[in-house]
Amino acid sequence: MSFRGLRGLGFAGCAIAGLLGVTACQEPRADTAIVLDILTAASAGDTVPEYIELDWYDGSQGIFRSRRVPASGALRPEPPYASIVLEISSTGTGASLVRRAVVRGYVGLDAVLFGAGRFGVRPGRYDAHAVRLAPGRPSDVDNDGMPNEFDVCAQADDFEGCEVEPVDAAAPDAPAARPDGGVDAAADVAARF
Repeated sequence: MSFRGLRGLGFAGCAIAGLLGVTACQEPRADTAIVLDILTAASAGDTVPEYIELDWYDGSQGIFRSRRVPASGALRPEPPYASIVLEISSTGTGASLVRRAVVRGYVGLDAVLFGAGRFGVRPGRYDAHAVRLAPGRPSDVDNDGMPNEFDVCAQADDFEGCEVEPVDAAAPDAPAARPDGGVDAAADVAARF
């Protein structure tokens, strides 16, 4: 696992990274990442999440589920509430070039804000995307936690995975993909707050 760096948190940032399972404060090893900026939609009004939980998937199955951000304490009081760097150490083709996120914003012990997104992985790039949290749970017919809009396993748990049609989410000018090391080699890590 690797670490991208924490904005202005110094030693406290290293401690947060350690609680997430990142072993040391070091420069990133991966040259590919997705940065998620966590925001709220206008419909959220004055609701500010104290912390979030993040579920992270590739195009066909889960990578990790219910990762608390930050590991302890509260998010920033102003947007973006968190900027999460998810480093991708292995890219290939098809479903491995897709990442999906489900984010739940909490006030106390209650999930009150929800957001999700689907993102193309561009090898050799750090790409930033916003996830906007809004009140109300999104529609989820199979009750697996993945909103219908991003669900690729309509009758199964997306985290466990299913067979999906290959997709090409890379930009036309993306560099050649490295061989895919498989899901076990994917070291996607939430590491910056």
